[in-house]
Amino acid sequence: HRDTAEDLVSITADTPRDTVGFTEPAVVADNIFTKHAEIFYEYARPFVGGRVSILADDRDYSASDELNERAYGGLLEIGYRPATLWEARLAAGYTFRDLPNARRADMGLGRTDNDSEISLRLLYRVQRHLTVSLRAAWRDRASTDPSVEFTEVVGGLALSYQR
Repeated sequence: HRDTAEDLVSITADTPRDTVGFTEPAVVADNIFTKHAEIFYEYARPFVGGRVSILADDRDYSASDELNERAYGGLLEIGYRPATLWEARLAAGYTFRDLPNARRADMGLGRTDNDSEISLRLLYRVQRHLTVSLRAAWRDRASTDPSVEFTEVVGGLALSYQR
């Protein structure tokens, strides 16, 4: 798994094409046309809540056709709030991505990815406007291009202020 933002920041117009990873096109600037649709249902009761969503995403790059992608997926999230200060959320998601013009490590064209994620988030409201959250997630990508496949466990700590 690679940090695409970090890769793109390090690429400039003067970067020789052969120094950039084969599956990562050198993009300096581009216009992206995005279509996004999402249908969701949320359920909330005093101690439990949930969300089910289905989405479709279409991204077309005007200068770099190899980055064009279509994605379809869904998410199921269940939350439990035993007290007003604490909340736990369990989520599972799946996304199918089709990148018809992507260059693969094996010199072929076109790629499909199957991304899965399971996460657990714990939230604690410190004050009325201040929340601390702790998150752990398992992510997996299966792809027709083995060079972009990965499985990872990630975690995070967040502090949010909402007015």
